Amino acid sequence: MQAGQPQSQSSSSSYGDRVEIHELDSGRYIVLAAPVKNVVSFSGSFVCLPDFASGEDLLRSLTVAMLDKGTQSRSKIELATELESIGAEINFSTDGIRVRVSGRALAEDLPKVLSLLAEQLNEPSFAGSELTLLKGRYEAALRRSLTDTSTMASDTHSRRVYNPDHPFYAHEPLVEIERLSELSASKVDAFYQDHMLKRDWSLAVVGEIDWMQIESVIATEFQSFHHHENSAPMWEWSARQHKSGVEKIHIDDRENIDVIIGHAVQMTPVDDGYIPLYLGNYVLGGNFSARLMRIIRDEMGLTYGIRSSLSEMDRLHHGRWSISVTLSQDALDEGIDETMNQVRRFIQDGITEEETEEKKETIIGSYKVGLSSTRSLASSLLRNSEKGRDPSYLDEFPGLVAEVTASDINAQISTHLDPGRLHVAMAGTLELE
Repeated sequence: MQAGQPQSQSSSSSYGDRVEIHELDSGRYIVLAAPVKNVVSFSGSFVCLPDFASGEDLLRSLTVAMLDKGTQSRSKIELATELESIGAEINFSTDGIRVRVSGRALAEDLPKVLSLLAEQLNEPSFAGSELTLLKGRYEAALRRSLTDTSTMASDTHSRRVYNPDHPFYAHEPLVEIERLSELSASKVDAFYQDHMLKRDWSLAVVGEIDWMQIESVIATEFQSFHHHENSAPMWEWSARQHKSGVEKIHIDDRENIDVIIGHAVQMTPVDDGYIPLYLGNYVLGGNFSARLMRIIRDEMGLTYGIRSSLSEMDRLHHGRWSISVTLSQDALDEGIDETMNQVRRFIQDGITEEETEEKKETIIGSYKVGLSSTRSLASSLLRNSEKGRDPSYLDEFPGLVAEVTASDINAQISTHLDPGRLHVAMAGTLELE
């Protein structure tokens, strides 16, 4: 196939027919013309693998946070002024094994904005003065996290269910602060040279746009990016499998206690059982009408909020299933006990066809609403690409959900969820044994 020529889509679904995919040496470019006048959103990512076990993900975070702090040609202020003058935005973030970019622009300004994006990614300046300011903000955030009950409970739970080399293992804040003090502009630059833009660059663009408008800037200014680099290994991270238990984190002057209950799940979003398991979790604690909210909050009055989730999964690594609940001092023990009882009943008895049909309707409706903006469409197209899926999956997903039965869900619940493996982490003003 000639470089840049869109792949033909065999699916007859609307997204599958309308999306163009351009495979270049620099990456995969996914373009969807949408009837939104003069507005374009984009979402991109590439795989970037630090040494998670040694805490190198902190260095990666700093490196990515420095991308909008100036280039070799423009200062931070000049970059911001350039974007503000045309009402555009470019954002950078990290997420598990990936570095992400996103943004918006008017259609006529998109080539200019993509050129600025390429400049930020290709020519960051990594000025020492900017790094000093950024490190100060990072340290302040880490110290604040020490008194945030929700963050401390969730991070502690991650250390119970993940190995240190897992992308979502959260290192101790004080350890991170010590590592932060040792990071320099030269280390940031070295990490950038060794790790950034080396693998699986993809960019989804949605709005009043076509490939011809951006082909030139992609071909000339994104040529240093890489779609695949076969010499770099792809890893699969498994979660910890160790004995369940309870861990308490004392924080002064916190009336309410944040509690996380759950365990690692040997599942990825591309596995056949993911959608049934996702539906089962949604019945348990996915929204305000789910079992946990209805029983623990509405009927028993033990909390203002409780939910369950499947999270932190990628096609390359497993994640966790967890329940988060905020409890008062007086309701702590009863709230945990009753939550555990509901979990055991849920896993043992499963769910009904009535619950299944109700949640399927809710999920399908929310999914369709969630594709109503150029921003959400760009993000969805990108994440499908990351999972190796065709764009037509956007059309197929509601049908896949509709096909799931209560028996399918109960089979996945009994296979992957285990009340005997639950880890509990709680943070607040607690008595420690």
